[in-house]
Amino acid sequence: MLFPDNEKSSIKDFSHVSNNSEQIAEIMVFTVECGVDFTRSFGDIDQKFYHTIASIYEQALKYIVDNQLEDKFVDRCN
Repeated sequence: MLFPDNEKSSIKDFSHVSNNSEQIAEIMVFTVECGVDFTRSFGDIDQKFYHTIASIYEQALKYIVDNQLEDKFVDRCN
């Protein structure tokens, strides 16, 4: 497995040391962007990879809405 499990842990760790909701949302969205870029560059990965990236994306969207950050992330999330 490439990085998703470690990234989920890194996001969780970061959210424990930062109370800046915009930075937390940023790292979540950036992780998804990296996953998309990786698969575009290297082709098909396994199902677990896509499930993890989709899960992080779903969590990011919920976090963004819960913290009223839609205006700052709407373009990137589309």
